[in-house]
Amino acid sequence: MTNTDEIVIDLGTIIALIRRSIHLIVGVAIACTVLTYIVCAAFVEPTYKATASVYVHDANARDEITNSANISTVEKLLNSVVFVIRSANVVDKVIDLLGLDYSTKELQSMISASVETGTSVIYISTNSTDPTEASNITNTLIKVAQPIVMDIIKNGELVPVDNAAIPTTPVSTSPLISALIGGFLGVVALIAVMFIMMVMDKKVHTESDLAIDDIPVLGIIPTITD
Repeated sequence: MTNTDEIVIDLGTIIALIRRSIHLIVGVAIACTVLTYIVCAAFVEPTYKATASVYVHDANARDEITNSANISTVEKLLNSVVFVIRSANVVDKVIDLLGLDYSTKELQSMISASVETGTSVIYISTNSTDPTEASNITNTLIKVAQPIVMDIIKNGELVPVDNAAIPTTPVSTSPLISALIGGFLGVVALIAVMFIMMVMDKKVHTESDLAIDDIPVLGIIPTITD
């Protein structure tokens, strides 16, 4: 018997196992899907993301950037501004102004800032389960950061481009998608357990089980039904 034949037999056995257990597999898929949906809908709050943009004006910049040294200077300026925006100095003032019940580290983990490639524009975002709170934090963050950036980075100035609107669509995975993923993972786990049990089962169930080890069959006891 060749390796190819063994692979075919193994695949056939697995397919046969799935067919015999199709009702169980469907039941587990439905149960996992429904259970995951209930858990996500009841206990997992959707997350909203409010994003604003600011332009960083370099007071020392020339009209045109003509060499790599100037480009490197601008990149350092933008990275410095991003660092200041998420600094404890700025974040703590936002917490005080809005009366937020977050620690400094908690709010810092909710805030992100990134530079638009090839520009002097920075996108500032806040993730929160409350869309209004996310918008207020982002807009307040910019207002608080403006004088602090100018004070720390003498040649940097934040110019607001777009304010953060109140988001209407969550950025987190919807309960329905999570439920479908849960159902799929439940089926995969069930099939894996069934396969392991099949491999560990050393009992002889059919004549083909003996043929794999080239054991001769002397006789077969027939199944007697009434």
